[in-house]
Amino acid sequence: MFAQLRPQFEALTKMAMEGSIAKDVAPLVIEEIPEGSPIEQRFLAFLESPTWWNSMCAIYPPMKDHAPWFKELRDAILAEFDDGSTEQGGT
Repeated sequence: MFAQLRPQFEALTKMAMEGSIAKDVAPLVIEEIPEGSPIEQRFLAFLESPTWWNSMCAIYPPMKDHAPWFKELRDAILAEFDDGSTEQGGT
């Protein structure tokens, strides 16, 4: 389902390699997801799945070298959704 995200996974891996702060990248990821859409719900279900990491690495294996960064990114994204601070476009 998320295989089409390979280019985004490549870009995120590059950010991890460059030392970007994962929690600062989380809002950028969230901005790309249509709020309240079925895609948003599938994305959240994917991140909450116990197989999220293996699934992401199957799509783009070089991510494996940056597991702590991606876990921090995942946690930051889920925290943004949990605390309701994901309103986009100033609404």
